[in-house]
Amino acid sequence: MAKRCLTLGVALLACLLVVGCGIPQEEYDAAVAEKEAAEAQVASLQSELSKAKNDLAAAQEELATAQSDLEAAQDEAAAGESKGSSAQSQISSLKGDLAAAEATIAEKEAKIAELEAELAAAEEVAEEEEEVVEEEEPALPGSLWEVQLPEPREDSNVSIEEALLKRRSIRTYTGEALTLQEVSQLLWAAQGTTSPRGFRTAPSAGATYPLETYIVVGDVEGLSEGVYRYETAQHKLVKVLEGDYRPQLTMASLGQYFVEGGAVYIVFTAIYGRTTVRAGDDEGIKYVHMEVGHAAQNVYLQAVSLGLGTVVIGGFSSDRAREILKLPESETPLYFMPVGRMRG
Repeated sequence: MAKRCLTLGVALLACLLVVGCGIPQEEYDAAVAEKEAAEAQVASLQSELSKAKNDLAAAQEELATAQSDLEAAQDEAAAGESKGSSAQSQISSLKGDLAAAEATIAEKEAKIAELEAELAAAEEVAEEEEEVVEEEEPALPGSLWEVQLPEPREDSNVSIEEALLKRRSIRTYTGEALTLQEVSQLLWAAQGTTSPRGFRTAPSAGATYPLETYIVVGDVEGLSEGVYRYETAQHKLVKVLEGDYRPQLTMASLGQYFVEGGAVYIVFTAIYGRTTVRAGDDEGIKYVHMEVGHAAQNVYLQAVSLGLGTVVIGGFSSDRAREILKLPESETPLYFMPVGRMRG
């Protein structure tokens, strides 16, 4: 009995060593909310500052007009074209306009200085909140353990030209399992970190990196079924859901049942706010959509190099996918990519 308890204790200790510490989900959500609020404040101040600068430019134009009118009136008075009290009255009125324009400019300049100070403070707060969110990791429901992935290879026997030549959308698979090394290589190709500065395998507008990457595991040697979040900086997986979710995602894929045989699904989601806070809504959303295309192409080419097949699926119910994967409200699913061994 004592030996059995000791064995259980060792097993429990081993489990604890691989479980991420994390913080409660509500605390993490609060940190994310504070970060998003800080980013919204920055965006609001940037907009207000831009308007204030436009107002200043308009006031400067009014000042230039007032100066020009005053000089013209003074020239007319000197030339005797305007007489007596009428000329003096006009000059006095124009001087008043000029003084008012100068006062308006001083007021606008003071407002701009104030806004610039507020913006600098808000940007500092936003950076601090972003650091907090990046450093913390939520203990999500079902976050049972972490899996350190094998180191990815940095060369292969397949050239980039050959991978481009052979790249195809593959929709049928053998159903055989993938290896953990293959999973590691695919995820590294998708969003792997390749620089101490945090740069990744796919380009990102302003290095804002709005994409999150998940892998839905069905058949991988040495890896249990479930949904895992890919942590690029540490090149590891964090399990967030237990069980095989491939059939449910296939159901959400608008009848594209031919992809269900993939050993895994790679899922790309986006947190648009990371990019739109800097680039604005229209441009930011465009950049995010470009970025997920870059990442998906990386997966395609890596799959060719590994002798695997994949296909991009963009036609699916976003609401259903979010519900199945229990994604936070801040994340929007963009692409599914089933990956498996090819037939023939």
